[in-house]
Amino acid sequence: VGVYFCFLLFFRKGLVVCVVGAGASAIDIGHELSQVCSKVYTSHRGQQGVAFFTDSAGVKEEKTSVVEVRNTPKDGRRGQLVFADGTTVGVDAVLLCTGYEYHFPFLEDTKEVLKVDVQCRGQFVAQLWHDLFPPFFPSISIMGVGQRILPFTLFEAQAKLICATFQANFGREGKRLVVPDAAEMLEEMDAVDLERAATPGYRCEDAHILAGKQWDYSRKLTSYLSSPSNRPAS
Repeated sequence: VGVYFCFLLFFRKGLVVCVVGAGASAIDIGHELSQVCSKVYTSHRGQQGVAFFTDSAGVKEEKTSVVEVRNTPKDGRRGQLVFADGTTVGVDAVLLCTGYEYHFPFLEDTKEVLKVDVQCRGQFVAQLWHDLFPPFFPSISIMGVGQRILPFTLFEAQAKLICATFQANFGREGKRLVVPDAAEMLEEMDAVDLERAATPGYRCEDAHILAGKQWDYSRKLTSYLSSPSNRPAS
């Protein structure tokens, strides 16, 4: 039996809440909380103004109950937050909307074989071709690694390539390659690593951020579905 869950039920009118982060989730949650809480602090290390909200027509809407703080809160006394600039505020709750860590416990026993490894404090998945296939085991795929994306369109492109690859390599029609072989995958991945390393200010935590590159990413995946490389494997 399904259960309807609304997180707003946990927040009474008059509460003061701090939302840490300025990504899509943080902005959405801050917007929702501003309808029931007396004050919402949005705390982040990004550019000033990123946490402002827009209405349904896309017009910037400055909510009087929302206070943007461009730094990260530190520990304070119970019920208080001390921000990096020394400002102290009283809060009833803190919500951490600071992303998530990649964790694949079901792959731990096969890490040495698959060579898929979570690095950089859980922020980077190494050895995934196009954030999707382990080069040595194209019978395994991991979807949803990309960040700052429009999920549905990108996942559709990923799913189509996964299905085509599985059907081609493990179906009844004989083995055919949809994606490149392991050597080509590794060559592409090395080129991507070099490009990332040469990018000023690059951090391994940013490796899976696609943002404006997601459209070229999806087109690249789709191109393999009609690529001449879909040839019988030797």
